[in-house]
Amino acid sequence: MERRIELLNTVLGGEDGKKISTQLRIDKGDLPTTIATLKDTVPAANLERASLIHSLSAISLDEGIVSTIANDPEITSLRDVALHYDNTKLAALATLNAFVPA
Repeated sequence: MERRIELLNTVLGGEDGKKISTQLRIDKGDLPTTIATLKDTVPAANLERASLIHSLSAISLDEGIVSTIANDPEITSLRDVALHYDNTKLAALATLNAFVPA
C-alpha cells in the first residue's frame, strides 16, 4: 500500500498530492474515504486524477508507466486505458521505461 501512496504523491505532485497521500495514509489506503474527506479542499479534477493514478498503481508500480498513462490527456479512466493502450503499446511503455538511464 505504501508504494502505491508514494507513487500517487510523486505522479500527482504539488500540495494536492501531499494532501491526498497524507489523508490516504490516515484512511489506511481507502481512497473513497479519502476523496469524501477532501472533496471540499482539493479540486475535483485532482481527486479524479488521484483515483486514476491509484487504479493504475494496482496494475503497475512503475512510475514511468503510471506517469505516462496518467499524463495522457485522453485518459481519464481505466476504460480509456483499455481503449487507447493495447498490449503492444503497454509493452512498449514497459520496454522504454526499463532502459531509461537513472
